[in-house]
Amino acid sequence: MMKMLFLLLILPGTILFGAFRGIMWYNYQEDFQYEWDSTYDNLTGKSMDQFQVDGKHRGIHVFFRGNVEAEISEMIKNNVEWVTLVPYAYQPDVLKPGLSFEKRLQYSKRDSTFIKCIEIARSNQMQVLMKPHIWVSGDLWRSEIFMDSEAEWQLWFENYGNFILHYARMAQETGCAALCVGTELMKPALHRPDDWRKLIRKVKEIYDGELIYAANWDREYKEIEFWDELDYIGVQAYFGLAKNSLPGVEEICEGWEPHKKELFKIHKKWNKPILFTEVGYKSTMVAAYRPWEWESRMGSLSNRVSFETQANCYEALFHTFWNEPWFAGVHLWRWEGEDKFDFTPKNKPAANIMAKWFSKDKSEAK
Repeated sequence: MMKMLFLLLILPGTILFGAFRGIMWYNYQEDFQYEWDSTYDNLTGKSMDQFQVDGKHRGIHVFFRGNVEAEISEMIKNNVEWVTLVPYAYQPDVLKPGLSFEKRLQYSKRDSTFIKCIEIARSNQMQVLMKPHIWVSGDLWRSEIFMDSEAEWQLWFENYGNFILHYARMAQETGCAALCVGTELMKPALHRPDDWRKLIRKVKEIYDGELIYAANWDREYKEIEFWDELDYIGVQAYFGLAKNSLPGVEEICEGWEPHKKELFKIHKKWNKPILFTEVGYKSTMVAAYRPWEWESRMGSLSNRVSFETQANCYEALFHTFWNEPWFAGVHLWRWEGEDKFDFTPKNKPAANIMAKWFSKDKSEAK
Protein backbone atom coordinates (compact mmCIF):
# COMPACT_ATOMS: atom_id res chain seq x y z
CA MET A 1 0.00 0.00 0.00
CA MET A 2 2.82 2.41 0.79
CA LYS A 3 4.44 1.63 -2.54
CA MET A 4 1.17 2.27 -4.40
CA LEU A 5 0.63 5.47 -2.43
CA PHE A 6 4.12 6.62 -3.41
CA LEU A 7 3.65 5.75 -7.09
CA LEU A 8 0.13 7.15 -7.43
CA LEU A 9 0.28 10.26 -5.24
CA ILE A 10 3.61 11.26 -3.77
CA LEU A 11 5.79 10.79 -6.87
CA PRO A 12 3.42 12.57 -9.32
CA GLY A 13 2.89 15.37 -6.79
CA THR A 14 6.63 15.79 -6.35
CA ILE A 15 7.15 15.89 -10.13
CA LEU A 16 4.36 18.44 -10.61
CA PHE A 17 5.67 20.60 -7.79
CA GLY A 18 9.18 20.45 -9.23
CA ALA A 19 7.87 21.36 -12.69
CA PHE A 20 5.90 24.26 -11.22
CA ARG A 21 8.97 25.58 -9.41
CA GLY A 22 11.02 25.15 -12.58
CA ILE A 23 8.53 27.17 -14.63
CA MET A 24 8.45 29.85 -11.96
CA TRP A 25 12.24 30.03 -11.96
CA TYR A 26 12.33 30.22 -15.76
CA ASN A 27 9.69 32.94 -15.92
CA TYR A 28 11.67 35.13 -13.52
CA GLN A 29 14.92 35.00 -15.50
CA GLU A 30 15.94 37.90 -17.72
CA ASP A 31 19.21 38.83 -19.35
CA PHE A 32 18.79 42.60 -19.32
CA GLN A 33 21.60 44.91 -18.28
CA TYR A 34 20.60 48.45 -17.39
CA GLU A 35 23.02 51.16 -16.34
CA TRP A 36 21.32 53.25 -13.66
CA ASP A 37 21.85 57.01 -13.97
CA SER A 38 21.70 58.54 -10.51
CA THR A 39 22.26 62.07 -11.83
CA TYR A 40 18.48 62.39 -12.21
CA ASP A 41 17.84 61.67 -8.53
CA ASN A 42 16.29 64.50 -6.54
CA LEU A 43 18.27 64.55 -3.30
CA THR A 44 16.86 67.80 -1.92
CA GLY A 45 14.22 66.02 0.15
CA LYS A 46 11.44 68.19 -1.33
CA SER A 47 9.49 68.11 -4.56
CA MET A 48 10.79 70.54 -7.19
CA ASP A 49 7.12 71.32 -8.00
CA GLN A 50 7.80 71.84 -11.70
CA PHE A 51 4.04 71.92 -12.24
CA GLN A 52 4.21 75.59 -11.34
CA VAL A 53 6.70 76.07 -14.20
CA ASP A 54 5.41 73.94 -17.07
CA GLY A 55 1.94 72.78 -15.96
CA LYS A 56 2.76 69.09 -16.42
CA HIS A 57 1.57 66.45 -13.99
CA ARG A 58 4.32 64.12 -12.81
CA GLY A 59 2.11 61.73 -10.90
CA ILE A 60 1.69 58.16 -9.79
CA HIS A 61 -1.14 56.28 -8.06
CA VAL A 62 -0.41 55.33 -4.47
CA PHE A 63 -2.23 53.32 -1.81
CA PHE A 64 0.24 53.83 1.06
CA ARG A 65 0.00 50.43 2.68
CA GLY A 66 3.42 50.94 4.24
CA ASN A 67 5.30 53.84 5.80
CA VAL A 68 3.87 56.97 4.17
CA GLU A 69 6.84 59.22 4.94
CA ALA A 70 9.32 56.67 3.57
CA GLU A 71 7.32 56.12 0.38
CA ILE A 72 6.92 59.86 -0.19
CA SER A 73 10.66 60.31 0.25
CA GLU A 74 11.43 57.61 -2.33
CA MET A 75 8.91 59.08 -4.77
CA ILE A 76 10.46 62.54 -4.44
CA LYS A 77 13.89 61.06 -5.10
CA ASN A 78 12.46 59.77 -8.40
CA ASN A 79 11.03 63.22 -9.25
CA VAL A 80 7.39 62.26 -8.70
CA GLU A 81 5.51 65.47 -7.88
CA TRP A 82 1.87 64.40 -7.85
CA VAL A 83 0.29 61.88 -5.49
CA THR A 84 -2.79 60.19 -7.01
CA LEU A 85 -5.16 58.94 -4.28
CA VAL A 86 -7.96 56.45 -5.01
CA PRO A 87 -10.97 56.25 -2.67
CA TYR A 88 -13.49 53.55 -3.60
CA ALA A 89 -17.25 53.25 -3.61
CA TYR A 90 -18.87 49.84 -3.91
CA GLN A 91 -21.67 48.97 -6.34
CA PRO A 92 -22.88 45.35 -6.02
CA ASP A 93 -24.82 45.32 -9.32
CA VAL A 94 -24.02 47.37 -12.43
CA LEU A 95 -27.74 47.35 -13.33
CA LYS A 96 -28.96 48.65 -9.98
CA PRO A 97 -28.53 52.14 -8.49
CA GLY A 98 -27.31 50.97 -5.10
CA LEU A 99 -23.88 52.41 -4.33
CA SER A 100 -22.12 52.77 -1.00
CA PHE A 101 -18.94 54.44 0.14
CA GLU A 102 -19.73 54.36 3.86
CA LYS A 103 -19.07 50.61 3.92
CA ARG A 104 -15.31 50.49 3.62
CA LEU A 105 -13.72 48.00 1.27
CA GLN A 106 -10.39 46.36 1.85
CA TYR A 107 -9.16 48.42 -1.11
CA SER A 108 -10.21 51.77 0.34
CA LYS A 109 -9.15 53.84 3.33
CA ARG A 110 -10.72 55.88 6.09
CA ASP A 111 -11.01 59.62 5.57
CA SER A 112 -8.42 60.20 8.28
CA THR A 113 -5.90 58.09 6.32
CA PHE A 114 -6.44 60.09 3.14
CA ILE A 115 -6.16 63.36 5.06
CA LYS A 116 -2.90 62.28 6.68
CA CYS A 117 -1.44 61.26 3.30
CA ILE A 118 -2.46 64.59 1.77
CA GLU A 119 -0.91 66.54 4.65
CA ILE A 120 2.39 64.66 4.33
CA ALA A 121 2.47 65.07 0.55
CA ARG A 122 1.71 68.79 0.67
CA SER A 123 4.26 69.37 3.43
CA ASN A 124 6.80 68.04 0.91
CA GLN A 125 5.59 70.48 -1.79
CA MET A 126 3.77 67.75 -3.70
CA GLN A 127 0.45 68.18 -5.49
CA VAL A 128 -2.47 65.80 -4.94
CA LEU A 129 -5.07 64.42 -7.34
CA MET A 130 -8.14 62.90 -5.66
CA LYS A 131 -9.38 60.22 -8.07
CA PRO A 132 -12.43 58.28 -6.79
CA HIS A 133 -13.23 54.91 -8.40
CA ILE A 134 -16.25 52.59 -8.28
CA TRP A 135 -15.61 48.95 -7.47
CA VAL A 136 -18.23 46.56 -8.83
CA SER A 137 -18.94 42.90 -8.08
CA GLY A 138 -18.40 40.03 -10.47
CA ASP A 139 -16.64 40.01 -13.81
CA LEU A 140 -18.20 43.21 -15.16
CA TRP A 141 -16.43 46.57 -15.23
CA ARG A 142 -17.69 49.92 -14.01
CA SER A 143 -18.04 51.03 -17.63
CA GLU A 144 -21.05 48.66 -17.87
CA ILE A 145 -23.15 50.55 -15.30
CA PHE A 146 -26.55 51.20 -16.86
CA MET A 147 -30.04 51.79 -15.48
CA ASP A 148 -33.36 50.67 -16.98
CA SER A 149 -35.50 53.66 -16.01
CA GLU A 150 -35.30 57.40 -15.50
CA ALA A 151 -36.08 56.96 -11.80
CA GLU A 152 -33.16 54.55 -11.38
CA TRP A 153 -30.82 56.86 -13.26
CA GLN A 154 -31.76 59.76 -10.98
CA LEU A 155 -31.20 57.59 -7.90
CA TRP A 156 -27.85 56.41 -9.23
CA PHE A 157 -26.69 59.97 -9.87
CA GLU A 158 -27.90 60.99 -6.41
CA ASN A 159 -25.88 58.18 -4.82
CA TYR A 160 -22.86 58.78 -7.03
CA GLY A 161 -23.10 62.52 -6.46
CA ASN A 162 -22.97 62.02 -2.69
CA PHE A 163 -19.79 59.99 -3.19
CA ILE A 164 -18.07 62.57 -5.37
CA LEU A 165 -19.21 65.57 -3.35
CA HIS A 166 -17.87 63.96 -0.18
CA TYR A 167 -14.38 63.80 -1.66
CA ALA A 168 -14.79 67.21 -3.30
CA ARG A 169 -15.24 68.67 0.19
CA MET A 170 -12.21 66.77 1.43
CA ALA A 171 -10.17 67.96 -1.57
CA GLN A 172 -11.20 71.55 -0.89
CA GLU A 173 -10.48 71.41 2.84
CA THR A 174 -7.08 69.75 2.41
CA GLY A 175 -5.91 71.76 -0.58
CA CYS A 176 -5.83 69.05 -3.25
CA ALA A 177 -4.82 70.59 -6.56
CA ALA A 178 -7.17 68.46 -8.69
CA LEU A 179 -10.24 66.25 -8.43
CA CYS A 180 -11.40 63.57 -10.83
CA VAL A 181 -15.23 63.51 -11.01
CA GLY A 182 -15.44 60.07 -12.62
CA THR A 183 -13.30 57.17 -13.80
CA GLU A 184 -14.12 54.81 -16.70
CA LEU A 185 -17.89 55.20 -16.40
CA MET A 186 -18.46 54.89 -20.13
CA LYS A 187 -22.19 54.15 -20.34
CA PRO A 188 -23.24 56.75 -17.75
CA ALA A 189 -20.89 59.27 -19.36
CA LEU A 190 -22.02 58.75 -22.93
CA HIS A 191 -25.76 58.27 -22.27
CA ARG A 192 -26.28 60.94 -19.58
CA PRO A 193 -24.17 64.03 -20.43
CA ASP A 194 -26.69 66.48 -18.93
CA ASP A 195 -26.59 64.69 -15.58
CA TRP A 196 -22.80 64.96 -15.62
CA ARG A 197 -23.02 68.67 -16.30
CA LYS A 198 -25.31 69.08 -13.30
CA LEU A 199 -22.96 67.09 -11.09
CA ILE A 200 -19.88 69.00 -12.24
CA ARG A 201 -21.60 72.30 -11.50
CA LYS A 202 -22.46 71.09 -8.00
CA VAL A 203 -18.81 70.15 -7.50
CA LYS A 204 -17.72 73.64 -8.58
CA GLU A 205 -19.88 75.15 -5.86
CA ILE A 206 -17.72 73.55 -3.15
CA TYR A 207 -14.37 72.87 -4.84
CA ASP A 208 -12.22 75.44 -6.64
CA GLY A 209 -9.34 73.26 -7.87
CA GLU A 210 -8.86 71.71 -11.29
CA LEU A 211 -11.46 69.19 -12.48
CA ILE A 212 -10.90 66.08 -14.56
CA TYR A 213 -12.86 63.12 -15.89
CA ALA A 214 -10.88 59.93 -16.62
CA ALA A 215 -12.23 58.38 -19.84
CA ASN A 216 -11.29 54.98 -21.17
CA TRP A 217 -8.88 54.77 -24.07
CA ASP A 218 -10.82 52.76 -26.65
CA ARG A 219 -13.68 55.12 -27.60
CA GLU A 220 -15.02 56.89 -24.53
CA TYR A 221 -12.65 59.88 -24.59
CA LYS A 222 -13.64 60.62 -28.21
CA GLU A 223 -17.40 60.63 -27.57
CA ILE A 224 -17.84 62.48 -24.28
CA GLU A 225 -19.88 65.68 -24.66
CA PHE A 226 -19.03 67.54 -21.44
CA TRP A 227 -15.29 68.17 -21.81
CA ASP A 228 -16.05 71.89 -21.96
CA GLU A 229 -17.00 71.78 -18.25
CA LEU A 230 -13.58 70.46 -17.22
CA ASP A 231 -9.95 71.59 -17.15
CA TYR A 232 -8.48 68.53 -18.87
CA ILE A 233 -9.40 65.73 -21.24
CA GLY A 234 -8.45 62.80 -19.03
CA VAL A 235 -7.54 59.50 -20.69
CA GLN A 236 -6.91 56.09 -19.18
CA ALA A 237 -4.22 55.42 -21.75
CA TYR A 238 -3.92 51.63 -22.02
CA PHE A 239 -3.56 51.64 -25.80
CA GLY A 240 -2.18 48.53 -27.48
CA LEU A 241 1.16 49.58 -28.97
CA ALA A 242 2.89 46.50 -30.36
CA LYS A 243 2.01 43.22 -32.06
CA ASN A 244 4.87 41.20 -30.61
CA SER A 245 6.47 40.53 -27.28
CA LEU A 246 9.75 42.21 -26.33
CA PRO A 247 9.34 45.26 -28.65
CA GLY A 248 11.99 47.93 -28.88
CA VAL A 249 11.46 51.62 -28.16
CA GLU A 250 11.19 52.51 -31.86
CA GLU A 251 8.46 49.93 -32.47
CA ILE A 252 6.46 51.16 -29.48
CA CYS A 253 6.83 54.79 -30.61
CA GLU A 254 5.45 53.79 -34.01
CA GLY A 255 2.54 52.11 -32.23
CA TRP A 256 1.76 55.39 -30.48
CA GLU A 257 1.53 57.47 -33.66
CA PRO A 258 -2.09 56.72 -34.74
CA HIS A 259 -3.31 57.19 -31.16
CA LYS A 260 -1.35 60.42 -30.84
CA LYS A 261 -3.08 61.80 -33.93
CA GLU A 262 -6.53 60.94 -32.52
CA LEU A 263 -5.67 62.47 -29.15
CA PHE A 264 -4.49 65.66 -30.85
CA LYS A 265 -7.78 65.87 -32.80
CA ILE A 266 -9.77 65.75 -29.56
CA HIS A 267 -7.48 68.34 -28.02
CA LYS A 268 -8.10 70.66 -30.97
CA LYS A 269 -11.85 70.04 -30.96
CA TRP A 270 -12.29 71.04 -27.32
CA ASN A 271 -9.21 73.26 -26.86
CA LYS A 272 -8.32 71.36 -23.70
CA PRO A 273 -4.99 69.73 -22.75
CA ILE A 274 -4.74 65.95 -22.78
CA LEU A 275 -3.86 64.39 -19.41
CA PHE A 276 -3.14 60.69 -19.02
CA THR A 277 -5.06 60.10 -15.81
CA GLU A 278 -3.79 56.53 -15.79
CA VAL A 279 -1.19 54.64 -17.79
CA GLY A 280 1.09 51.81 -16.80
CA TYR A 281 2.90 48.70 -17.92
CA LYS A 282 3.63 45.47 -16.17
CA SER A 283 7.21 44.25 -16.34
CA THR A 284 6.33 41.39 -18.68
CA MET A 285 7.13 40.49 -22.27
CA VAL A 286 3.62 41.36 -23.55
CA ALA A 287 3.17 44.65 -21.68
CA ALA A 288 3.14 46.74 -24.87
CA TYR A 289 0.35 44.95 -26.71
CA ARG A 290 -1.93 44.00 -23.83
CA PRO A 291 -1.20 46.69 -21.24
CA TRP A 292 -4.67 46.53 -19.70
CA GLU A 293 -4.40 42.87 -18.68
CA TRP A 294 -3.61 41.79 -15.14
CA GLU A 295 -1.48 38.71 -15.72
CA SER A 296 -0.91 36.02 -13.13
CA ARG A 297 1.92 36.64 -10.69
CA MET A 298 3.69 33.53 -11.96
CA GLY A 299 3.48 34.56 -15.61
CA SER A 300 3.59 31.90 -18.33
CA LEU A 301 6.04 30.34 -20.72
CA SER A 302 5.02 32.96 -23.30
CA ASN A 303 4.91 35.90 -20.90
CA ARG A 304 7.92 36.05 -18.67
CA VAL A 305 9.35 38.85 -16.54
CA SER A 306 10.76 41.62 -18.70
CA PHE A 307 12.06 44.77 -17.05
CA GLU A 308 13.35 45.64 -20.51
CA THR A 309 9.87 45.74 -22.05
CA GLN A 310 8.52 47.87 -19.21
CA ALA A 311 11.47 50.25 -19.54
CA ASN A 312 10.98 50.47 -23.31
CA CYS A 313 7.28 51.28 -22.80
CA TYR A 314 8.15 54.10 -20.39
CA GLU A 315 10.79 55.52 -22.72
CA ALA A 316 8.45 55.43 -25.72
CA LEU A 317 5.59 57.03 -23.75
CA PHE A 318 7.66 60.00 -22.64
CA HIS A 319 9.53 60.32 -25.93
CA THR A 320 6.21 60.50 -27.81
CA PHE A 321 4.34 62.96 -25.60
CA TRP A 322 6.38 64.79 -23.00
CA ASN A 323 7.53 67.75 -25.07
CA GLU A 324 4.15 68.34 -26.71
CA PRO A 325 2.65 71.61 -25.42
CA TRP A 326 -0.89 70.16 -25.51
CA PHE A 327 0.10 67.21 -23.32
CA ALA A 328 -0.44 67.88 -19.60
CA GLY A 329 1.41 64.89 -18.12
CA VAL A 330 0.75 61.49 -16.60
CA HIS A 331 -0.50 59.72 -13.50
CA LEU A 332 1.23 56.36 -13.68
CA TRP A 333 -0.20 53.10 -12.34
CA ARG A 334 1.14 52.48 -9.74
CA TRP A 335 3.85 53.00 -7.10
CA GLU A 336 3.29 49.93 -4.93
CA GLY A 337 3.66 46.41 -6.32
CA GLU A 338 3.55 42.80 -5.23
CA ASP A 339 6.29 41.14 -7.28
CA LYS A 340 8.45 41.36 -10.39
CA PHE A 341 5.48 41.01 -12.74
CA ASP A 342 3.55 43.95 -11.32
CA PHE A 343 2.93 47.42 -12.77
CA THR A 344 5.15 49.20 -10.27
CA PRO A 345 8.31 50.86 -11.64
CA LYS A 346 9.72 51.00 -8.12
CA ASN A 347 13.27 49.58 -7.94
CA LYS A 348 13.13 48.74 -11.66
CA PRO A 349 14.80 50.44 -14.64
CA ALA A 350 11.45 52.07 -15.48
CA ALA A 351 11.79 54.18 -12.32
CA ASN A 352 15.05 55.65 -13.56
CA ILE A 353 13.47 56.46 -16.93
CA MET A 354 10.53 58.06 -15.11
CA ALA A 355 12.96 60.09 -12.98
CA LYS A 356 14.80 61.23 -16.12
CA TRP A 357 11.71 62.56 -17.85
CA PHE A 358 10.23 63.99 -14.67
CA SER A 359 13.50 65.76 -13.85
CA LYS A 360 13.79 69.54 -13.73
CA ASP A 361 16.24 69.78 -16.61
CA LYS A 362 14.10 68.42 -19.45
CA SER A 363 16.85 69.23 -21.94
CA GLU A 364 18.58 66.12 -20.63
CA ALA A 365 15.46 64.07 -21.33
CA LYS A 366 15.44 64.43 -25.10
